[in-house]
Amino acid sequence: MTPTTPLTASAFAPTRWTLVLEARGDSPQAQAALGELCESYYQPVFRFLQREGRTEDSARELTQEFFARLLASPTDTSPGLEIAAPAGDGQDAWFDRQWALAVMDRSLRALAAEHAAAGKAEQFERLKPWLVGAAAAQADIAAQLGWSEGALKVAVHRMRKRFRELVRLEVAQTVPASADIDAELRYLIEVLTHGA
Repeated sequence: MTPTTPLTASAFAPTRWTLVLEARGDSPQAQAALGELCESYYQPVFRFLQREGRTEDSARELTQEFFARLLASPTDTSPGLEIAAPAGDGQDAWFDRQWALAVMDRSLRALAAEHAAAGKAEQFERLKPWLVGAAAAQADIAAQLGWSEGALKVAVHRMRKRFRELVRLEVAQTVPASADIDAELRYLIEVLTHGA
């Protein structure tokens, strides 16, 4: 995903290497890892095919065929479904943005799950706007939660910090070496900031 790692015609962006390694073989753990990979990458692949010019139905069928083949034969290393190479850097930038959005979405869902497990689902829903750039008036939200504005600020700060940690954990799964995490995070921010 880093700018110095160009995408080739035969590959998308680097993926969650730990899952890729776990997905090899026929064990229940391999099948579970493969299923998680499919779930994480279904929407980016589907959107990529639509962006390439396929109709919604055609893109959905190709995406389903791709993942059906992947799930049917996890030990198969043949090329399988051939998808035409994107024309130009615009496609690469667009796919990189879809990857970045998927990372952010998985991190947000993980944070929501942590709050739900702690019995704080409502708190999460009230504070989530501060993570997605649509924050309401602090006084209003603090009053809804029965907190002071100072307590709200502290809770937002802690939630943002945990969200950054979860994003870092997601990104760490996409790079082969821990030394690459910071560069990948910088690229993720660049992709989200400049868009496609």
